[in-house]
Amino acid sequence: DLSTDKASYNDVLPSMNIAFDLASDVILRASAAQVISRPNYADLFATTKLPGFNDGTPGNEKAVTGNVGLLPFKASQADLGIEWYFSSEGLFAATYFIKDVSSFISTKEKLNQQIGIEDPNLIKEGVSSCGVGVYDCWTVSENFNATGGSIDGIELQLQDAFDNGLGYSVNYTFADASSPAENYADRVGVFSDSSKHTVNLVGYYEMDDFSVRAAYNWRSEYMMRELPGFYGNREHQAYGTVDLSANYNVTDYLSVTFEVVNLFEEDSIQKGVAPLDAEGVINEFKANYPVWSFEGEARYQLGMALRF
Repeated sequence: DLSTDKASYNDVLPSMNIAFDLASDVILRASAAQVISRPNYADLFATTKLPGFNDGTPGNEKAVTGNVGLLPFKASQADLGIEWYFSSEGLFAATYFIKDVSSFISTKEKLNQQIGIEDPNLIKEGVSSCGVGVYDCWTVSENFNATGGSIDGIELQLQDAFDNGLGYSVNYTFADASSPAENYADRVGVFSDSSKHTVNLVGYYEMDDFSVRAAYNWRSEYMMRELPGFYGNREHQAYGTVDLSANYNVTDYLSVTFEVVNLFEEDSIQKGVAPLDAEGVINEFKANYPVWSFEGEARYQLGMALRF
């Protein structure tokens, strides 16, 4: 059958930025704006995809339907910050930020639905969560316009460099990103991919022909929600890595680089944290069930660059 649908939206997006010199080395900054981020174009097609059809893994059966009426991620935001330039290379900055989210895109799901299509995976295995002999059994997923939520927090930054080539940069962010639990199939009322605490530490030594840098990046737990995804609605546990890099200019034309990623082989661990009464996720994503674990590995890379 041929069908048509349409949707539209209009927005006015004002913005304002102010900077005021409190002293010769101190700047006060403030900004406010309304912002949007448009939905992915592919999510607007009013068609149904079957990404788990006959993929060899029973239980992956999913029917994903697009939505032409998806609105952009829209928010009113503001921040207030102060910067102190205490030396020629030194900076200390503190910023308070707030974001009032009026709309964003989330996913609603219904388990064990019949859509008129039997999946060969279930027929071959002879098992189905819909019951014995029922091989038309799908998780039906659709993006929708979620509403409500707020993000506020503080960011601190400290950096400096010295005449002997040594330097450092420190950054810490606290973000409280809450949203009504009914916006999510897992009933966990926090925005996706948002950690409450994030820390970045960098130390380096730089000379004309040689440089070396060490970086430590850490973030607290955060929710992962794939749109669509068989393994969405899971919480990634706190994760931090140490990375190293070095560069040596052998001549004006030849340089050698060395890099190490995840030096201490930090593991990636993910849990299902949905409450037991959440109807939109399977049981493996509930009650702190250990969903996924990737054994961390260190990656070493040696390279050469020749310039003509």
